[in-house]
Amino acid sequence: MRSKLLSLTMIGSAWPFLGLGYLVIHFKYFPTGLELVGQALGLFLAGLASGALFFMFRRGMQTPAGKLMIILGYILVAPLGVMLGLLAPSTLIGPEAPSVSIQILAAPLLTAFYASLVMAVGLGVMGGLGLMMKGMAEWRAPQPELVPLHVKIRR
Repeated sequence: MRSKLLSLTMIGSAWPFLGLGYLVIHFKYFPTGLELVGQALGLFLAGLASGALFFMFRRGMQTPAGKLMIILGYILVAPLGVMLGLLAPSTLIGPEAPSVSIQILAAPLLTAFYASLVMAVGLGVMGGLGLMMKGMAEWRAPQPELVPLHVKIRR
């Protein structure tokens, strides 16, 4: 339990650095002041939520192929979650300078909501694919010969 909590904290701490680094590299923009605090807090909450979703979905898979699908899903969907978490709230709040309460309360919550929404959908799809792979493997597995009951009775 302690190692999962540490892993969850590390994932949550990495998301603000990844998201703000993405803003700097791609858009050549680094937020300042309350906007920086709001986006960093939102990305930290989104990282915690995405890590919790990852561990929850991964624990639900019993097969190694299912667990691999969840890991691949997290790797593929996490960048989309970071991007949507950064870009969607700014389009909803608007271009004008928002008030302090919006920057401190609404922006982090919207960032965490949109990023977590993408992660939940992505991990759900990949988990479904993992379950489908398990079902197909069981369906294609050789079946033991079925012996009718009356044959066993007559022995």
